[in-house]
Parts: sequence; C-alpha cells; structure tokens
Amino acid sequence: MTSVFDGMAGVMNAAFGAPVLYQPVEGEPSTVQASLREGPIEVAGGDGHPILIMNPTLQVPKTVLPNIARGDRVSSVANPSDVYFVINRLPNGSPASDAMIVCELEAFRE
Repeated sequence: MTSVFDGMAGVMNAAFGAPVLYQPVEGEPSTVQASLREGPIEVAGGDGHPILIMNPTLQVPKTVLPNIARGDRVSSVANPSDVYFVINRLPNGSPASDAMIVCELEAFRE
C-alpha cells in the first residue's frame, strides 16, 4: 500500500542532511547523505511514548542504508576525526517505504 509519507524522508534528508562517511563492519566504505547529530533527540518508543536519546544519533532513509547494523562506523565528512560506532538501530513505526532509520551511536575512543 502506498503511503502519503512516501518520499518525505528523502526530502527531509536532502534539506537537513550532510555528507557522512559510512564504513560497514564488512564491505566497502561510502559517502551518504544523512543527519549526524550530537545533541539529544526524542523518538517514539515501542509503546508509542516518547524516549529521549542523549547519545549521538544518525538519521538516514532506509533506502540509503537499509543494512546499517551494530558495529558499523560513521563520521562527518566535515570532521572525519570524530568517529562513531552504531550501537543500536531504533524501530520506526512509519509506514513509508523510505522511512527514516534512527541509529544510536557511541563515540570511538582510542
């Protein structure tokens, strides 16, 4: 079934995203358009109630990174020295075919 929200994640990503370096655990690195945020964000939990996430997050349409998973690395093209690991891929209740994936990140520490 086609949703009225199909295509909106792509529009939001184009407007608010920036180039991000993506390195999966296995595979080749790539540069994608996504929103990498360090401040807290609010997302809907499994029961529909809001959850505040204090860790850095990555928001990207699932059509861009459908297989993003725990352990993958991301960094901003503008600041490649700040590297983050995906620690959690949060569920999204959107029916849109290109719904946003929200990933909780953890800063890489040497």
